[in-house]
Amino acid sequence: MWDVGWSNQSFEYWLYLHFDYSDSALHRDSWNEKLDVLFKRYGIGDGRYRKNYEDIYDLVNTYGSAAEAIRNAKRRMFGFREKECNPSAYDPGTTVYLLVEELLKMIED
Repeated sequence: MWDVGWSNQSFEYWLYLHFDYSDSALHRDSWNEKLDVLFKRYGIGDGRYRKNYEDIYDLVNTYGSAAEAIRNAKRRMFGFREKECNPSAYDPGTTVYLLVEELLKMIED
């Protein structure tokens, strides 16, 4: 079975949820700027968010956590009904947490 994990406006919203909750409808560039602030604050990587970090999972889980991102995403997505609301209109929103939950189950087994 195939399913789609999406993150609107950008994947960076999902990364931001590792650190904090937000339901602000921001442009994708703003999520990058918010991650810049967090990366600088925590000294992650070179202190600046970059899309091409090969170890992004480890970096965001140093001071944030996948568990927090999942909690924050579930909080934001509570009440979202995909059949009634087009994902592109749900801003911000993400279903990446569904994929991560499945991957974590596979790792635990």
